[in-house]
Amino acid sequence: MAPQPSSSGEPTSEQKSAQLDLGISLSLFLWPALTLAVQNNWGGPSSSDKRDWFGGAISEYVTSSTEVDEEDVEAMLVQVMLDEFEVAVDDGSAGEVADDIIR
Repeated sequence: MAPQPSSSGEPTSEQKSAQLDLGISLSLFLWPALTLAVQNNWGGPSSSDKRDWFGGAISEYVTSSTEVDEEDVEAMLVQVMLDEFEVAVDDGSAGEVADDIIR
């Protein structure tokens, strides 16, 4: 059963967290650089699992840090793409994805 909004009409923290996770997942699934890396198994046979882990790691980072800005998220996106998928993202798309996540 899904959590109900609080009596004030505001979403609960669980709902906010679920919305954040969904937004991050959508941003990552729609990112052409990551999609190409997963489709071609540039991260190995577990590329799809790495993408899922990636979304969780970003969510945890955003929710556990007191001050997170677009540059921090962009740096994380670029670093994980390089470390996990051996892709150097230098087309500016990481900044666009970071902006989508922070908004």
